[in-house]
Amino acid sequence: MFVQEAGGACIGCLFPDMAGDERYPCPGTPAIADILQAVGAFSVYALDTVLMERQRTWNYRTVTLSRADWDGGSMVAVRKGCVMCGAGPGANERFENNVQEETDHGEVEKE
Repeated sequence: MFVQEAGGACIGCLFPDMAGDERYPCPGTPAIADILQAVGAFSVYALDTVLMERQRTWNYRTVTLSRADWDGGSMVAVRKGCVMCGAGPGANERFENNVQEETDHGEVEKE
């Protein structure tokens, strides 16, 4: 599981090879209900930490059912040169082209 917050690392910072590969992040591997329930629990917790500002010391979490030593979490940093999140070449131009402003009615408009 990966949590991308505003100004934080993106999935491309975590897996730089996926930027130009259409197969990532899902290689077409089937999943079973028990691991999906575990991932669901982490997803709900991650959402709660973002919305309610609860403590979370990870933005990338791995969990496996067969081997406990493969479970873990880490805080992935923004990778310099990332072409997906804007830390790479042309970041300022991409950001400026996607600037959004809030109107008087609370709606978001794209410039």
